[in-house]
Amino acid sequence: MPDLMGIWVKAPILKNAKLVIISRCLKWVNPEIYEKFSKEGVLLEHCPEQEGQVVYGKIASIIRASEPKKIIIVTVDGSPHCFTLQAAVNEAAFILG
Repeated sequence: MPDLMGIWVKAPILKNAKLVIISRCLKWVNPEIYEKFSKEGVLLEHCPEQEGQVVYGKIASIIRASEPKKIIIVTVDGSPHCFTLQAAVNEAAFILG
């Protein structure tokens, strides 16, 4: 499973892809939802609690370099850490116009 912070922003698998950025812990919290969305596109796991806020720049770089056709964010409901994934995509879209 590719990790959001570990994948190269120009990796061929990302080019024009449908990206599913998913909370790493979701597979334990809600395995059914994890399984459902893992089939929706290129799955990239991330844990904002472990990896901090550098995700903002990484997502912006992926958008600029790979031009995904769609980005889906799937997080644990009510998690303040997971909310930063949604905020990061919104901020990246704002910065990139």
